[in-house]
Amino acid sequence: MSFKLLAIRPTDGCGSKFLKNLQPNRIYKFYNEYIFSSDNKRIDSYDKDIIIYSEIDEIENPNSALNDFFGKNINVSAIVGKNGSGKSTLINLIVSSLNQFALQLQYDDKIKTTASLKTTGELEAEKVFCELFYEIDSIFYVLQVKDRECIIKGVGGDEKQDFDNFFYTNIINYSIYAFNSWELGDWIDGLFHKNDSYQIPIVINPKRESKDDGMAGIIDVNNENYLLQQRLLATIILNPDYTITNNLRVHNIKLITKDNRYFHAFVPGDSSNLIKFNDNDKIEASYLEILKDNYGFTFSVNNATTPPFLYSNLYELLSEFKNHFKISDIEIPFLQSRLDLYILYKITSICDKYILYKDFIDEGEKYGSLKSYNISFNNFLEKFSGSKSHIVVKLKQVVNFIKNYDTIWRHLIDETNENLVPIFDLSNFLIEKTEEGIPLLELLPPPIFQTKIMSGKSIDILETISSGEMQLITSISSILYHLSNLNSVEEEKGILVKYNYANIILDEIELYFHPEYQRNYIHRLLKDLKSFKFPEIHGINILIISHSPFILSDIPKQNTLFLEVDNNFSVSKEYPSDNTFGENIHEILSNGFFLEETMGAFAKSKVTEFLEFEKYNEDNKTQYKERREEFANLIDLIGENVIRQILKNHLEDLDNKYFDKKDDLEQISKEITRLEILKKKIEDA
Repeated sequence: MSFKLLAIRPTDGCGSKFLKNLQPNRIYKFYNEYIFSSDNKRIDSYDKDIIIYSEIDEIENPNSALNDFFGKNINVSAIVGKNGSGKSTLINLIVSSLNQFALQLQYDDKIKTTASLKTTGELEAEKVFCELFYEIDSIFYVLQVKDRECIIKGVGGDEKQDFDNFFYTNIINYSIYAFNSWELGDWIDGLFHKNDSYQIPIVINPKRESKDDGMAGIIDVNNENYLLQQRLLATIILNPDYTITNNLRVHNIKLITKDNRYFHAFVPGDSSNLIKFNDNDKIEASYLEILKDNYGFTFSVNNATTPPFLYSNLYELLSEFKNHFKISDIEIPFLQSRLDLYILYKITSICDKYILYKDFIDEGEKYGSLKSYNISFNNFLEKFSGSKSHIVVKLKQVVNFIKNYDTIWRHLIDETNENLVPIFDLSNFLIEKTEEGIPLLELLPPPIFQTKIMSGKSIDILETISSGEMQLITSISSILYHLSNLNSVEEEKGILVKYNYANIILDEIELYFHPEYQRNYIHRLLKDLKSFKFPEIHGINILIISHSPFILSDIPKQNTLFLEVDNNFSVSKEYPSDNTFGENIHEILSNGFFLEETMGAFAKSKVTEFLEFEKYNEDNKTQYKERREEFANLIDLIGENVIRQILKNHLEDLDNKYFDKKDDLEQISKEITRLEILKKKIEDA
């Protein structure tokens, strides 16, 4: 099976906010060899003026040589061009189109999500008119977006296609200027939502804060670091020899016990009735009694002083949960309190957040002015026990930690707050458990611990590596994590949609990367994708927007959209050389990124000043004698051998022109002195 996002076409009526310098009705192809036709006429030529809309009734792929080129069911394409050529505009058009599509799916009750989806706007400039063309198993489809009216059709047919033939898009962009709701509109904030079982057909990573919070566009780096640790740990346990960077490998993990979950409880007779418990010792001593007394109870969220409601049957819930899974209290009390409270916190959180579990909450008695709710444990349990979704992974981690405490964790941790666990020992224990059919993610240390990844010298690896190294493993682990979650979604007709095709858009993924990491990025990403198993994902398309010639060198020109501005419009251009794949970096810079020069502008200005010396100096001989050493030093700095030799030849010509024999002897003496100084510097270095 195979999947490709083939092209995008803005159509008549598309608002200026999303159109910018894109040309209406022009087809921007991500796979150049595909031919788009209307009434037997090709309408996707590079030099063809696009004036009126023509519906595509045929798409052909005349060359299948690149099928499976990057791996079975994996395809990779790219967009390149100068700043301002339309790359980001195309991505924003994809995002806004998928937002409008998601909004209609929600309105038609085809997806159920707790995300707050909004239209891109009511003004003409904010409307989205666009077509997205894609291929699944040699069948061509088009998503037609006419602002709030969206349909999927087979290319060349009028029949509306089922939503089953669609894909999930994960966009990764770490630029601090991207996806800011103050600029794009607050509709973008709904697309960072991940707590909906992957129902909205698009998510943007990393999450930005919202306009409503007054922090639009801000990335919570600390949260990203936590997520990275979890994603990496699963990878490392599967392969303990996994290399984080070229010289760092994981030897241990450090488990640091977190504080207890803070909570509020309604205590009759207290002057305020509602008490906040935020002291570890007090929580450990009193939480069970408070639960037994059936006081209203809820967990503190974002340090809230007053909770919106309470739960009133959590002690029974905790007891039934433990009985069902046959788990007993462990021998370390301060850990047990954290485990108990996390179980309750996670159950209430799941029921509150996720549409599949919301029906399990029933309204109970009031505590003062606060409503209380009971959770139907049997209904929750029926859904929870058989679920393999990412929603329940953290809770299952707690269950498996307690179940495996005597056989695994008791030998690896003690009563201290910090424990070093050898990665090979942990891997052996957990891999053995996976052979019993338990997924690895459900066996990882539960969220009562902060998990740190340590080197052989007990160095926290993620605190040691460079920002570029951090970015490399963050981006790849994020891709693997979301694919794993997408793979785990359980389809339920009328309730949950399952996507079997994944579209990954990497926007300037090379940010922070040394050229060596840029050169290796695609190779490493593909290797890691192939090492993981995603049986429910039948095809992966990767679209890379890049300024890196090293990344482009790994992608054939047939899979690359080259953008250039022509008469104020963003247009696609044909690559003038043989191919980008395996091409010389200098050729790619000139041909693929449309650079007129590959030398820095300041360096060029200095060289030009030297070459044009004669033209702008009347008293050339005097000026030349004064500046001759400056010119010689400039030539020594030039890194390119051919250019350096040309400049040396030019310097000799100027010497012959401006110096007589007496001057020659004087100049030779100066040159000898200069070279001796240069020699000593090299020897002393």
